[in-house]
Amino acid sequence: SFVAFSQDFNKLSVGLNAGEHYFTENMSREISALPVHHFDLSGRYMINNRFGFKMNVGMEQFSFTDGHPQTNLTQVSLQASVNVSQLAGWHKKDCRWSLFAHAGFAYAAMWNTSAVSGPRELFKFEQGSIDEMPQVVVGLNPQVKINERLAVNANVSFNGNFMQDNGFDFASAPNDGLFSGSYTAATIGINYYFGKALTSADWTKTNKKGL
Repeated sequence: SFVAFSQDFNKLSVGLNAGEHYFTENMSREISALPVHHFDLSGRYMINNRFGFKMNVGMEQFSFTDGHPQTNLTQVSLQASVNVSQLAGWHKKDCRWSLFAHAGFAYAAMWNTSAVSGPRELFKFEQGSIDEMPQVVVGLNPQVKINERLAVNANVSFNGNFMQDNGFDFASAPNDGLFSGSYTAATIGINYYFGKALTSADWTKTNKKGL
């Protein structure tokens, strides 16, 4: 077998990331250039050292240079995760870097702070003040190993929205194309690996004789 099923390695990791969003479509205003408008917490479970699943909870803050009220967006996603460096044969013994690709679907709720001040009011809103939408998420996630418990990661994810009713400023009209709105999030963060094994799935090399 070419897939690592039998070797003992840790399969579960948790990541915390922060960064910014770019290429935001469906908005007439200029976004504030502050360095951090995106935060997310993710958990990833690897079935083997190549394939796994990722669940992510994220928060976007769209702030505007003209003083227009801020828009917030929360997202929950479930994605497939693939260790590209393992599949491509780039991962050599004692390699300290890896490249993951991930893709899946998400649910997002977006609101402007002029109508709803925070998540506690999401179930008390008037009709039209919350914009709910399904999303498709596709991204790349390089990592650098610090030790067997920690790794530094970067992530770039495209988020395409369906059935978005408002622009990100809640003043512009949605797009007419495949995606009614979209943005790209670029972040940096850290992963922590759980388990009793000496190493994790991310850093376990597959060999042609099986594992």
